[in-house]
Amino acid sequence: MIAKGNARLHARSAQNVERSHEGLSEVVGPHESPAVRTSGAGSRPISPRASHERSRRAVGTESMTASKPHRIGLLAGSGQYPIHFARGARLCGHKVVAVAIEEEADPKLADHVDEIHWAGVGHLVDILNTFREARVTEVVLTGKIHKTHLFNHVTLDDQMKKVIASLPRKDDVSLLCAIAREFERTGLKLREPTAFLEDLQAAPGVLTRRSPTVAEMADVNYGFTVAKNLADLGIGQTVVVKGGVILAVEAIEGTDKTIERAGTLVPDGLVVVKVGSRNQDRRFDMPVVGMETMKVLVQSHVTVLAIDAANTVILDRESLVEEADRQGMSFIAV
Repeated sequence: MIAKGNARLHARSAQNVERSHEGLSEVVGPHESPAVRTSGAGSRPISPRASHERSRRAVGTESMTASKPHRIGLLAGSGQYPIHFARGARLCGHKVVAVAIEEEADPKLADHVDEIHWAGVGHLVDILNTFREARVTEVVLTGKIHKTHLFNHVTLDDQMKKVIASLPRKDDVSLLCAIAREFERTGLKLREPTAFLEDLQAAPGVLTRRSPTVAEMADVNYGFTVAKNLADLGIGQTVVVKGGVILAVEAIEGTDKTIERAGTLVPDGLVVVKVGSRNQDRRFDMPVVGMETMKVLVQSHVTVLAIDAANTVILDRESLVEEADRQGMSFIAV
């Protein structure tokens, strides 16, 4: 029964390749590995979809990058994304006021912001008051805040308790949207972090020297469809595939642990697919890949990393691609 179900999913995935991956339709033939058109030696892959995405992003971010410098609030979780955001915002001339989440944010963030304040993950009132007292009106959310805090007996203030109790489903999207509403009720507007990070997103195409094989591309197509459904449900953003079999799906543990788990099941030749949802709210929970993830990919003998071009932030892109090339890995934006 499971085998038949997987076969049906795989068949549907194959039928939906052209619809789901319009950005690759120009560069991937029906019987060959993907090839890439570029705008010149060393240039990034280009396509009409890429131009459309850049135009769409430009419309939504014009007020942030073109306006005179002002104070931007940064609610910082774990990982390197908050640091990259702070650098980008300051390069645009903005002042960055960070509220760093205790037990999540990197202390090195302090070196890259104009002000830093620390708060517990459940102290919503303190977080809101800190931004208001700092004369901030626009806030971005970057970095992961692990949902395991819900089960670790962290201290929640009354406002955070009320937010959580109001949600019948506590998936990532529901939680973040509810918290976003609390910010906006107090006059704090949540903005899209990628307004400062357009250079950290990729147009559709192959970013490395090696393209996926035909078999690997079939796994990318299958994984992309499954991962999109997973993301739409607010469960996770990553799936690991080999030979048309889903080896692992991401839930509360996060991307890196999902990949590690798959690596314990199958020793090599893994295809990792990471995507945003079909209706991705670009203000928060954008998929992010960087060198921390690359270390796990190498340890788990991953041969292909495929990301959602329209909805993924790439940190340390040059180093990431160089390491993928060194490992013989294919890195593709779909």
